[in-house]
Amino acid sequence: MAIRLRGCTAVWLAAALSLGAGCVNAADAGSDGGAGSDGASDGSPGACDALGLKDGGCGLRGACVACNRDADCGGGRRCSEDGTCVFSDPCQYDFDCLPGSPGCVDGHCEARCASGMDCLYGQVCREWCEDGQCGSDGACPDGYVEVPGSNHCLYDPCRAQGFGTGLCGLWPRCVECIVNVDCPAGKVCDLGGACVEPGCRTDDACPAGLRCVFGVCSQPCASDAECGEGQACQADVQACQPVRCRQMGLCSRPGWRPVPGTLACALAR
Repeated sequence: MAIRLRGCTAVWLAAALSLGAGCVNAADAGSDGGAGSDGASDGSPGACDALGLKDGGCGLRGACVACNRDADCGGGRRCSEDGTCVFSDPCQYDFDCLPGSPGCVDGHCEARCASGMDCLYGQVCREWCEDGQCGSDGACPDGYVEVPGSNHCLYDPCRAQGFGTGLCGLWPRCVECIVNVDCPAGKVCDLGGACVEPGCRTDDACPAGLRCVFGVCSQPCASDAECGEGQACQADVQACQPVRCRQMGLCSRPGWRPVPGTLACALAR
């Protein structure tokens, strides 16, 4: 269930320094016009210091970056996931942010939350949804996992146990799956986050008038009005399907909210 964020790309050294680009490969730091005079062309210690940059931590190890944490930046800037100090979502008050849930935190907009089930994968709720930042030791905090090409850390304490951390209504329970593709071939992900045998494999296994869709006997439909509570008409299969949590921690339909204790979602009222 791990997600991949935008990675750090090696850039020409001059552009990195003049434009404030987030990172360069440490091994490239000493090439033509870089820090070659101090023998740092192989990425040895000191290569980044010679450029006035920092050694990347967590998922940015081996790169020279402007920052690893917000504290490394100044002037109201924050540290982006690729190690660049940036101005982002400038705000002074909550009403400076988009309508709905985002609020103003430390000069940029964050999503407000009541619990972890309101947040995306890898985030925790501290009044606002937040992902973790690389620690001063260059490692992610306990319970967090690194993301290749990023200094952000994702909260996934169940990973070490061979499971995934539940999303939506199952946060922070350890689960086998969020969606069907998380399961071995031939099994489907139920609303409790377990990989199970499908309820059907062919239409013949379903009662008259129903079709087997994604391992569930389903009502054919042309609109949501033909579906039961907690379901919506999925156009690509023309069948009623449960509205449920997806891999990033969002319900599959806008305007629906997670249901505590399950991967199901319900229409917000």
